[in-house]
Amino acid sequence: MIKTVQINGRRTQYFLYNPKGRKTMVLLHGLRGHHKALTRLAREFAGYRIIIPDLPGHGGSEEMDKHDLASYSKWLIELLRALNVSDAVVVGHSLGANILMAALKTDRGKMIKKAILFILYPQYHPSGINKLLKHMYGIGKRMPNGLAQAILHSRPVSYLTIRTLIKTKNKKDIKLIIEDNHRSAGLVSPRVVIEIFEELGSKNMRDYVDSNVPQLFLITSEDSFSHNEEIKVISKLVKKAELIELDDLGHLAPLEDPKRLARAIKHWL
Repeated sequence: MIKTVQINGRRTQYFLYNPKGRKTMVLLHGLRGHHKALTRLAREFAGYRIIIPDLPGHGGSEEMDKHDLASYSKWLIELLRALNVSDAVVVGHSLGANILMAALKTDRGKMIKKAILFILYPQYHPSGINKLLKHMYGIGKRMPNGLAQAILHSRPVSYLTIRTLIKTKNKKDIKLIIEDNHRSAGLVSPRVVIEIFEELGSKNMRDYVDSNVPQLFLITSEDSFSHNEEIKVISKLVKKAELIELDDLGHLAPLEDPKRLARAIKHWL
């Protein structure tokens, strides 16, 4: 069920699944994605009311004036208030994990009762894919918006990016994941993507550590985008934290193997 709500005067679109669930779980997708990236994972949590918003500037949600962690964390807190969420498990994937971690310092356990940070982007590090993206978005920033849109969201760029982030060998899954991500990326303006990438590259997520709620840090052994060793350090700074590493999965595990990811989350919950 697709619904909309006004947050700070701007439309946020969200997917509502199992609205009569006794508990609430909010799922936050990553950069260039939208709610569909997490619907398969959502269906693994029977008994929960699931809310999956399109992040501002993604999918059917309007852009904000600025796309940084401060603005996104404020948006998340206002979204929870608007939807009368007071006792939620919140799961953030990639960019969604960064937004969630930033929001924890503001919320301090008032509405978010448990936080699951899946493949947090802890700080910029010069891996191959990071170097490529930094160079690519640096070029895009200097282009007219129409040309940047045509290049940054072209099929070859989508293929190269997604193919680097997934590890599955299933050709059917590979094709579906690439097509879905190509379509969702086309709904995001280059300005939004560039602002977010610059923001994440300039932040050290150690500065957002908060121990008011229990937190699960999830990483995957084959993720080439994030920085597992730094995530391990951050998890040790949180008093109520646990870290789980899933073998043989890449950055897009919610699309590659949602059942396995759900099992790890359920075990912790």
